Amino acid sequence: MMTEAEYDAQLRQWTAQIHSKARLALVVGTHSSGRLAQSIQHYVDKMRDGSGRHIAFRFEPYGVFRQYGAGRGWVVINGVPVPGYRVVSLKDRYQQRNWGAEALDMLRNGYSHRDVKSAKKVLAKQLSGKKREPLDWLDGRIQQGAQELGNIAQAYWGDVALRSLAEQIEGAKIVKNK
Repeated sequence: MMTEAEYDAQLRQWTAQIHSKARLALVVGTHSSGRLAQSIQHYVDKMRDGSGRHIAFRFEPYGVFRQYGAGRGWVVINGVPVPGYRVVSLKDRYQQRNWGAEALDMLRNGYSHRDVKSAKKVLAKQLSGKKREPLDWLDGRIQQGAQELGNIAQAYWGDVALRSLAEQIEGAKIVKNK
């Protein structure tokens, strides 16, 4: 039967494998400084209830843009990176006083705040013949390892259920007093 310590160790091993695969994907798939690959950290923590586990991967925020192929003059529209920009930057989304003239014009023309915050403009010209591709450096690695993670959880929680059942059966027995 799997103990809680063994369960935690297997979860940490699983996250370390995903971490390594994600770093490798970034190193092989990009020609950048490597800062994103170096920033990736993985965690396995107990949840407040004491029994559940929280698995997390933390990295530089621009890693999300790299995943989808956005940033550096590119936006994603209908899942495809195209040259363009957001009318309201992500940084300024919640501070209407910093919005530019284009965003304020949209508001005056009847667009909702929600529409203005999500609006993107496509640039007519291609950026010097370049094409930007998304790089599935993390999500795909997690998806590939989902079955293994499920097996680890099933083994541990199956053992927990079996131990609980055994305790309930022991408690339900009729005990003779001599």
